[in-house]
Amino acid sequence: RASAVEVILQVAAEGDPEVLEAAEGMLHDQPVLALKLLAALSQGESSGLKRVQSYLTSAETRLRRAAVQALAAADAGRADLFTSMLQDPDRDGFENVRLLALRALQKMSMKEPDVEIHIVPQLSDPNGHIRTAAGEILLSCGRTYRMIKGLLVQLEAAKTPEVRRSLRWVLGEMLLGADDGEKEDIVLVLLRLLQASDPDLQHSAAVLLLPLVGSSEVIGQLNRGPGESQKTCLEIWKVALDWLESTGKEVEVMRLHVPRALQLAGPVANPGYPG
Repeated sequence: RASAVEVILQVAAEGDPEVLEAAEGMLHDQPVLALKLLAALSQGESSGLKRVQSYLTSAETRLRRAAVQALAAADAGRADLFTSMLQDPDRDGFENVRLLALRALQKMSMKEPDVEIHIVPQLSDPNGHIRTAAGEILLSCGRTYRMIKGLLVQLEAAKTPEVRRSLRWVLGEMLLGADDGEKEDIVLVLLRLLQASDPDLQHSAAVLLLPLVGSSEVIGQLNRGPGESQKTCLEIWKVALDWLESTGKEVEVMRLHVPRALQLAGPVANPGYPG
């Protein structure tokens, strides 16, 4: 039947009343295929398209999934429809409603620039597939300073190492393009996070900070093996202060009052991305 639907989609005219009627008749026994037909062949805001959209609020998870997929495949959905599905209770596994909605939004991201606002919070989702999809979408949208600041806030608030690792991945990619005007504010935020009592947050700040302020030789020390010399958080702190001083920032007070958390922190190794 799936093959038959593909053939129908190739030969049927948009809005063909007979095909639409047949699709309506399939809704009970073959809802997934029926929704695909209705979304592909319905015109504009016709009753057929509205019928597909109505399944986005179905009590059955499989029908909500099918509706999202059908609308996305037919390029018949609106951004607000898909962003509303990011709150769907189906969030486990790889083919859940929220992930399907993210994929649909990814297709729309080029023509819907505000989509990123709804994607950023998904980087803190417990589901790793959702976090990875959200990260890929944000990186394809292009970085903005506003987005970076929002992600730094999420990094600090992250509840698990897995979520923080995903945020490190996206931030690490975005910070590669930071200009000098942005760097100073970002470095100051990361220096604050480097003083955290949470070792994972401290580690995250160190990994993100060093590429902004260190030489290639210093950065290379992050990738050394466990038995080799690696940079400590305190050493990274000093490198960052040197960089800030080179920009004209007064750092003498910061040099004199080194936080105890930095004195106790161990070596930092690059954790790899994404997570």
